[in-house]
Amino acid sequence: MSRRRVDLTGRVSPRDVVMAGVVVAGVSLSLFLMLTEHPSDLLVGVHSSGRNDLTTQFLRFRDTPTVLHQRFGEWSNWDPYLALGLPVHGNPQAGLLYPPNWLCFAFGAEQTLSWLMVAHLWFGGVGVWLLARYIGLSRVASLMGAVAAAGAPYLVAHLAEGHVAQLFTVAWTPWILLAFERFLETSGRHWRMVPVCVALSFLAGHVQELYYLLLLLSGCVVVSAWRERRSGKREAATSLIVHWFLAGGLSAGLVCGDLIPVWMNSRLAVRSERMPLGVAGDGLSIAHLKQLLDPFALNAPEETTSKYGFYWTKLFHFGIVPLMLAALAILVQWKRPQTRRLFWMLAVAVIFAFGTATPFFTVCYRVIPVLGSFRVPTRILFLCSFFVALLAAIGAETLFGRRSELVSSEPATGGHSEVDTGADSEALSSSPSSGREWIGVLIGLAFASVTGFELWRHADRVLATVEPAALRRNSEVSQFLKQAEAAELKSPVRVLASQDLYSDIESFADGVQRVRGYEPVPQIRLVWAIDALFDLPDGELDFAGFRDCNLATVNHPVANLLGVRFVVTGREQPELPGWRQVSTGQITPPVELRGAEREAGIAFQIYENLDVLPRAFVVGRAVECADLEAQQRIDQVEKLDLRQAVQLERDVLSDGPRSDFKVAQIEDFKADHVRVSVDLDAPGYLVLSDLFHPGWHATVDGTTTEILPADLALRAVPLAAGRHVIEFAYECPGQKLGLVLSAASLLGLLISAVTVRRRST
Repeated sequence: MSRRRVDLTGRVSPRDVVMAGVVVAGVSLSLFLMLTEHPSDLLVGVHSSGRNDLTTQFLRFRDTPTVLHQRFGEWSNWDPYLALGLPVHGNPQAGLLYPPNWLCFAFGAEQTLSWLMVAHLWFGGVGVWLLARYIGLSRVASLMGAVAAAGAPYLVAHLAEGHVAQLFTVAWTPWILLAFERFLETSGRHWRMVPVCVALSFLAGHVQELYYLLLLLSGCVVVSAWRERRSGKREAATSLIVHWFLAGGLSAGLVCGDLIPVWMNSRLAVRSERMPLGVAGDGLSIAHLKQLLDPFALNAPEETTSKYGFYWTKLFHFGIVPLMLAALAILVQWKRPQTRRLFWMLAVAVIFAFGTATPFFTVCYRVIPVLGSFRVPTRILFLCSFFVALLAAIGAETLFGRRSELVSSEPATGGHSEVDTGADSEALSSSPSSGREWIGVLIGLAFASVTGFELWRHADRVLATVEPAALRRNSEVSQFLKQAEAAELKSPVRVLASQDLYSDIESFADGVQRVRGYEPVPQIRLVWAIDALFDLPDGELDFAGFRDCNLATVNHPVANLLGVRFVVTGREQPELPGWRQVSTGQITPPVELRGAEREAGIAFQIYENLDVLPRAFVVGRAVECADLEAQQRIDQVEKLDLRQAVQLERDVLSDGPRSDFKVAQIEDFKADHVRVSVDLDAPGYLVLSDLFHPGWHATVDGTTTEILPADLALRAVPLAAGRHVIEFAYECPGQKLGLVLSAASLLGLLISAVTVRRRST
């Protein structure tokens, strides 16, 4: 038998791509069998009767561009129905530029989002398969890794919670790792795949996990460059660093179309500053180690409250078989560079996931920029799931892979390695050619099947489905508010209600505005306004509207100012001045799981605000607040007579007589455009009770004027005496510049790729 030297850094053939796609598709359809059986259903979790981020947030988010276009006849960048109005482009989880989301825009979120989540888990599994093949593993071992990734318990738990943007983002992890392997192998010269994969991951809408991954990979680049330099390869070390910066710069350029609007919008949000260490570092505890062997050791997925945190947030489980194979890879395949790299990234990530339970997180929090803006450090377990899956594939190769690939020596450069295989050329074929190899294949398939069954059992325990028809539509509350909306000719009705009684999805479909809406990163001015609206301690404020509303805690004058016309509550309220009960009854829950017993109806009461201010009005007197802190500004507004005075940072009108309170007429209302008219006997301030945002611009009788932030969160325009037409128009800050830079970066990448290809031929 002849001996020959073999390059263990595999290459991915078209056959591998097709096989990976088909086989992992079969695995995914089996893992999520309940959706396969009911393909038109929504895939949700067993907790909260199907109420999760998918059914309360992302179905609405993904339908927003299309619905606004249908309603106003134009593509809009401003959503007037969420809170006091919020940007569409600039919301970090909107994902407007992420191509798979365009399917939602075209065909509707209900029809596509569940399958898109499953497709991204499939995509992550395919990426693990191809990466395993790329580093020289057999197809059977690659399948083992793909199964461990496609059904990874932590990913499935987040699927149950409807974390669409997170799943879309992390599905690119193995593809980024594949590009990174190629990058290291060539000392950085093949770097172009890195920015493409990084950009698509960023555009998916949840940068936290991508940021963690890039920090880990940057650390690997520094270590690799240092080792190259120690071995005397200064040129290779320099090439790694230079090309890594080049890849990072181009990644930023490719995503500028989304990055700049998100960055400009985030500066106005509550997370514009670093969160307290205790909030940012709320990670795993020692007790979570029990979950390594039993995912339900601490709490059940049905539980929505636990001292150990939500099930999907802190699930420290990767599957027993994948974890055992990963441990085997670390023990037996340590000489393989990919094993060492994955181990160290996994070790660092796990320590980080424990948050403030270890000093490591505190150091990272204080030293690494931006990191303190993220909460829930356990989300780095997304990455750990893929690291374990890849290590499991390497461990599987040790047990039942091709004999020629059981040992890997230290590579001379990057990822290349050559060893004496002791096998003839036929033994290197991807197809088994001997009885011994057939036995290995059968054992490997058995391990993959056991792993698949283990992961399916977890998914079956955690997941459920909802028939689209079981989503509440046209309830009595909805019918009442739609009738009230129809009576308003130019602007939406505003309502205070809990998500259980009147959800964001319902209000958006009805064209009714919820003052509290599910926005993960609310604007700081909106937070101030809601703080002033409720007489509650800060820890009890509910910006997303999940808690029921008690009229006794509502600051009535602020409710008048914000245009709160109706309050929907689940309990009878005491008689209060300015409020009148106008409807009562029972409605069905917002979501019902397939096959579950029908829940009891939910009682509701609707109260009308009899003193609500018009959407646009004029007052003459101004009270300045430029020198006040945030809480002082809130206290000042709570004490003002808001029909007589407006809070401004500065009074820009000249001294003299001022206008009395006067109602202005909204002549035209669209998402990105509002036209108001008013006739004044004396100067005053037009107040529009919509959110102040720097993207809005105003003209008075065709002349550009300044919009002033008023009454914490609203817009004001100074007016002279006389009849005026005021037009407000919104333009997303940074959108045009960002799209131009993205287009230029993409063009530069294409030119670079073509040039390199021509040189190589």
